[in-house]
Amino acid sequence: MKMKNKEEVYPRYCDITGEGMWSGYYVNDNAYIKYDDDLEAYIKKETEYDSVDEAHEDEYYYYTEWEENDIEDEY
Repeated sequence: MKMKNKEEVYPRYCDITGEGMWSGYYVNDNAYIKYDDDLEAYIKKETEYDSVDEAHEDEYYYYTEWEENDIEDEY
């Protein structure tokens, strides 16, 4: 008997790429971003911060990792 491949489920999905995330950035306006370049572009386009460093100093975003038990909280 063949088992069907389970579609992988992720605890979060990137708001820029739509890709599943096990780690990435949480932005204080409730956005999840997977990649550094996308975070930089988002901050420059969507905020008044001059740089990613300035936004980080102001605690506008942080990097985090999710674990398998966080899937229950999936968005």
